[in-house]
Amino acid sequence: MPRLQVLIWFLLPLFGLLALLTFAGWISGAVGAVLFLALAALVLILAVIAVRQRATS
Repeated sequence: MPRLQVLIWFLLPLFGLLALLTFAGWISGAVGAVLFLALAALVLILAVIAVRQRATS
């Protein structure tokens, strides 16, 4: 299984947990939105790195 796919399957539950905690009221909406955007940015950065490494090898 490619690393990017493993990374996505690892991070999907984190998105779900963040959404669950936000909607349950454990995390305020603004903090949840910031954390969600930070997690999405991390996924995009890691995806770009993985694609560039694959292109050079």
